[in-house]
Amino acid sequence: MHLMVQPEIGIPFLSDPLLVGQGLHSRVLACFPASTMGTRFYKEASESADVAIQDFQQKILESLEQPWPLAENTQNELKPRVLELNQDAKALWADFHDLIEQELHSNGAFRDISGFANKAPEMAIRLAAVLGFIENPAMSAVDGALMSQGIALMQYYLGERLRLTETHEPTAIEKDALKLQRWILGRHTGDYLTIALASKNEPIRSNAKRNRDCFELLEQSGLLQRVLEPVSIKGKIVAEAWLVIREKE
Repeated sequence: MHLMVQPEIGIPFLSDPLLVGQGLHSRVLACFPASTMGTRFYKEASESADVAIQDFQQKILESLEQPWPLAENTQNELKPRVLELNQDAKALWADFHDLIEQELHSNGAFRDISGFANKAPEMAIRLAAVLGFIENPAMSAVDGALMSQGIALMQYYLGERLRLTETHEPTAIEKDALKLQRWILGRHTGDYLTIALASKNEPIRSNAKRNRDCFELLEQSGLLQRVLEPVSIKGKIVAEAWLVIREKE
């Protein structure tokens, strides 16, 4: 899926610490190229560019027209083939994996985007496989050349994520909401949560108004869902509570 959004939406989205904590950003390859306004002077379209575009469109069409990889004797059960990494690709991938890992320590370059960086090695493989599939839908293995291309693309996206993450400074409420989110995911074991229970146990120790604002932010991020009827928590009926939405493995 390819989405295009305005900077006023995209930058806060990528910098939101609550969404980062939810893991959504780890599955998004984002970029924010510099504007070309003021440099888009008219020039005749080249024939070679037109040929390249038509060739790309044809390759995509051929890929879409490939038969579904169905399991034997079934009509709706997919059984996609397994793509292997050849020896050169595996060596390149291992080096990239270790390069990322060494920058995830407390002072590492990727510490602030650790969720995204942790997935970078596997994303590089996916990118390499996609590039290879476009060239040859019948491919059975990722070679060193494709792996190099996948790694190069992933390095670009890592750089973009660092740049975009640093663009937005979280507000005080966002920082408190992030602390609350960490407490919920790390220490709170119940299915439901109330503002009173959070105020008593979590590390913010703030006033009720601030905690309510934090709950609203976590509700917007998808971690909490307001319950519209009284529920029982530790044997007591409470009129206002939120359900904790935990990500399934």
